[in-house]
Amino acid sequence: VSGKLSPIAEPEALFPLLSTLVARSEGRYETSGYKLEQLPRDYTGNMMRNILGFALRIETMEGKFKLGQE
Repeated sequence: VSGKLSPIAEPEALFPLLSTLVARSEGRYETSGYKLEQLPRDYTGNMMRNILGFALRIETMEGKFKLGQE
């Protein structure tokens, strides 16, 4: 896959992406009740200043199809 990257630096756009990532990563553990939305907004805002999100606009995809083992 190749394409162009575009940064996502606005906190309003980055927070939902991080929230989804945390839910997907932490949701597999039954004992973890960790949710990004439960943390204080000033804390998450300070932490998000050090995170650069990005979006990849896919322009081309290449792949192989193998019919045999040789």
